[in-house]
Amino acid sequence: MITTIYFFLLILYSLIKIVVQTKNKNIMKKSLFIFLLAIITTASHSQTDKGIIINGVTWATANVGADSPEAHGNYFTFQEAKSACPKGWKLPSRDDIKSLKDTKSEWTTRTQMQTNGRRFGKNKNSIFLPAAGYDNNHGAFSIGKFGYYWCITERNKSNAHHLYFGIGKVNLGSNDKKNRYSVRCVKE
Repeated sequence: MITTIYFFLLILYSLIKIVVQTKNKNIMKKSLFIFLLAIITTASHSQTDKGIIINGVTWATANVGADSPEAHGNYFTFQEAKSACPKGWKLPSRDDIKSLKDTKSEWTTRTQMQTNGRRFGKNKNSIFLPAAGYDNNHGAFSIGKFGYYWCITERNKSNAHHLYFGIGKVNLGSNDKKNRYSVRCVKE
């Protein structure tokens, strides 16, 4: 929130500076357009803060590090994932992930970015999880084929639970905490 306010103040300061230094109406119009575009873009991404409710759990609409539901976002080790969610959000529990897994889902390709993934839920109460693959610290694998998403539940000292899916399956699993998977947060 503070970052967003700072961002708008910086843009506003730049616009005022441009207006004061020039009397060119075209530059003033372009500057105003850029400022309004920044406001609209930020407002459209604020939907992440509202989330989508599926089976009583409020899910963020985009992955951590992504600027849209179709974007893959960042990869995180389990340790990094535990603190990746912004304030007011948290890493989902195994029960949250199981509830999502048990929800009707379908493999789909989002046409805006040609991104493969799974849509969980129905109509307006649905989220799209991109098949972002994973990074095992030697590079990214299975992008567009599988999605791997951490949950906060540990299996043992070296493994943690996660959701994984492909074209024909959605499952819960556990794997090495050093692997780097996607994170989709839930409301606290």
